[in-house]
Amino acid sequence: MRTRAFSSSGPTTETLIRIQVNTCSAAYLQELQLLDVLEPRMIWDNSGESIFSDLFILVMFMWITGMFSEVELLRDVAVLAENLDRNGLVSQRFIMTRLLEDLLKEKANKDLGYFLAVTSLKSIGNGKLQDESGNVFFPVAFKCRTFMPFRGEVLEGVVHHIYRFGVFLQCGPVKYAFLSFRKMPNYSYVPGENPTFVNDQLAKIENGVVVRFLVLGVRWIEKRGEIMKRDFVMLASLEGESLGPISLSGTDEIDLYKMFLKVQLPWNIIIPAESLESNGLMLQRSMILRLLDDFASKKASKELGYYLAVTTLDNIGEGKVRQNTGDVLFPVRFSGITFKIFRGEIIEGVVHKVLKHGVFLRCGPIENIYLSNMKMPDYRYVPGEDPEFMNDKLSKIKKDVVVRVIVLGTKWLEAEREFQALVSLEGDYLGPVS
Repeated sequence: MRTRAFSSSGPTTETLIRIQVNTCSAAYLQELQLLDVLEPRMIWDNSGESIFSDLFILVMFMWITGMFSEVELLRDVAVLAENLDRNGLVSQRFIMTRLLEDLLKEKANKDLGYFLAVTSLKSIGNGKLQDESGNVFFPVAFKCRTFMPFRGEVLEGVVHHIYRFGVFLQCGPVKYAFLSFRKMPNYSYVPGENPTFVNDQLAKIENGVVVRFLVLGVRWIEKRGEIMKRDFVMLASLEGESLGPISLSGTDEIDLYKMFLKVQLPWNIIIPAESLESNGLMLQRSMILRLLDDFASKKASKELGYYLAVTTLDNIGEGKVRQNTGDVLFPVRFSGITFKIFRGEIIEGVVHKVLKHGVFLRCGPIENIYLSNMKMPDYRYVPGEDPEFMNDKLSKIKKDVVVRVIVLGTKWLEAEREFQALVSLEGDYLGPVS
């Protein structure tokens, strides 16, 4: 497919829909500013104006799964005039490459969170010529998966820095979740070469340990001084049941951040013979696009979960020509992010089906998460046109309600290449959430 450019004015930029972002309360901000931690202003400097004035949102719909959302965006992608052929045409693949480069450079957005992956391309409109530079802007509509934390969520993160006033955790792409010693009941600081926090039951919080915590607040950092940051930071707490260091299964090759796995994989990319006319950067772009296509089409695996995004292309091996077709096979190694839930995790899902014996929830790409009525203490089934489960406090579980649950078990279905899960409300802080 090729897209024709024509002369017009520059791109229109307008925000159509904005969503509210939870921020830390003044009390929590003041508490952290009083702590003598390393470079506190790195976290709490005032943020500048958004640089995403050219990003405008057409439709926002969320799979609320803790930090997941999927958005439909319309974005103007700039193409240099020199990249157009003599007929003013440019390939769809070239425009998609530029779009991916733009999102990778921008990294995150205050309203949407971190950009993880482009999940589908909706349309590419006719190009509009910008008078001054001669660049052509193509309006591209696409769906994008993003990652954003919210206040009140129960998450898991990996400890990466420890100080006498608290610890810093990493949760997915959020590098700085600060857990103050004031929010670690019964834990004492133990200094040394490998400092730790230890409680009366000898549970330890140290570097590399996975900690389940409650999010007290979230803040967006646009820049620090003159340096653009475009990151979120969080305040965390262990004040609550089932919070603290946890043991999770896994391997040394996999870094676990809640439901996200950071993995490094070998892959084989097949480049058609007609694409070999390109060289250098253009050939690399063809390889990256083919890798993204293959990665998305595979959907999921039993060991790693659902494939979400390719983050870096680490190595490209020597190509081998396939005798029958002339296509070239390149062995590559890349890093990516996958999504997999584990037994014992606390997650949030959206109810999409209500039955007499329980409800089905959706959490990210997992469609079949079953919550039995036997695992909903004090809830009773209320039939009707819009059936629901309700308890004595009039708390309701019905279609489109977000429910916080604990995972009892998961099952991999090879034929459908998807997971199913059983969940429960038996525990503290579980149930419908606002």
